[in-house]
Amino acid sequence: MMRARKFVSALLVRGVLLLLALSVGLPGWSVVAEAASITASPTGDGVYAIQGIGFSGVSGLDVTVTYDSSTLGNPRVVQGTLLANALFAANPNVPGVIRIGALSTSGFSGTGVIAAITFDKKAGAAGSLTGLTASLINSSGAPLAVTTSYSNAPATYASQTVQTDTTAPGTPTPTTPSIPITTGAGGSGATGIAGTSTGGSVYLGTVSMPGDAATSQPEKKAEYKAETQKADQQPLPNQEAVDEQARDRGKAEPEEKKAPVEKKDIVYPSVSEKIRTSSEKLTMEKLLALFELSTELPYSQAPGVVLSDGKTSVRLTVRLGESGKETPSFALKHAKLLSLQQGEGGEWLIEALPALNTNEAALTVSLEASSIRIPLTVAQPLNARSLGDLKVLSERTFPLFLTERGTKEAPRYDLNGDGKRDYLDDYIFAANYLAGGGRAPLPDRLPAPAAPAVPKKP
Repeated sequence: MMRARKFVSALLVRGVLLLLALSVGLPGWSVVAEAASITASPTGDGVYAIQGIGFSGVSGLDVTVTYDSSTLGNPRVVQGTLLANALFAANPNVPGVIRIGALSTSGFSGTGVIAAITFDKKAGAAGSLTGLTASLINSSGAPLAVTTSYSNAPATYASQTVQTDTTAPGTPTPTTPSIPITTGAGGSGATGIAGTSTGGSVYLGTVSMPGDAATSQPEKKAEYKAETQKADQQPLPNQEAVDEQARDRGKAEPEEKKAPVEKKDIVYPSVSEKIRTSSEKLTMEKLLALFELSTELPYSQAPGVVLSDGKTSVRLTVRLGESGKETPSFALKHAKLLSLQQGEGGEWLIEALPALNTNEAALTVSLEASSIRIPLTVAQPLNARSLGDLKVLSERTFPLFLTERGTKEAPRYDLNGDGKRDYLDDYIFAANYLAGGGRAPLPDRLPAPAAPAVPKKP
């Protein structure tokens, strides 16, 4: 009996010492913080939810999802509620691979949907994900621990939803299926600790910026409602009963409902679009005038024309006026975000790097009552080979370029190589002319002039 008591006492003492070590940290003991986790699992026919679990102090993330491109195609990515206030970017353009990136100055914490991905299934195939990797950073840029797992079997979900676009490209009307939030890590797959992100840049396609999803409230039981209503109808002691006719009049009065806010889409035309829709014959002077931005616009660009050489960045200043009191969401198309900050006057300062050789880039600003699309004036850089016999950009070669257009079968000066001589070639030529100050914009790419012949000494 005594031995049993001593054994139990020894176990209790060891248990207390273990708890103390875990709570205050004795020498030789260490407590490892639980890592955040990211999971991927299907929520419907061709729809997958990328879930973040246990996020704390996360300021940036980089997620790569791989899938079987023989059974799944045309992926569409929509920002989830966990990243509602983050700068979000997704690149689903490489078959079999989807890159997702997000950045937030205020950080994001908790559990929720990072993104919803909708696929088109091919030939009735089941379709499947093949991998999931991720890295997280804090506000100092230091990596955070994260585990990843994915599953091709449906998981168990709660009731919160996030908007997702299930329409094919070019279809104007989106649908909104429910993408629930899972409350635990499900499925199986590779697991690892995050390091610094590697690989190519994430470029942003067209994405919607949904607000926070409404949290569903549990329904009250009918019995409870009935009892409450019955109790409310009883007069208080020493108080006259309420006039039934007045009560009926009060019930008949409809409650005031706030009218839904109609979101406006504001789209500013790009320079290439102005050239395309111009009804007059464009001379050199008229063409170059279309590149000038009005000072009344709520944005400005510096430099005014940027060549998309993969090295030169563009700086945008966006002034939102009264809307500047709310925090907007920003999305870039065909460009990578380099920096984002707000100026002393409330204006937003964005620096971005256009995609290599792109002739189109845009910034979308999403507000509660409006969405603003701002074009970036960018164009592919020209070289001596693309200029052909013109060799240089100058006031002398400009009119020749505009008049010599060739034929439909044999277009002349097809600068972007699309088999056509159209407004886009005019835009590229003029943009390069302006970027080079009225001369060849990239002299280092042009052949060096021949050295003058040195006369031989007799």
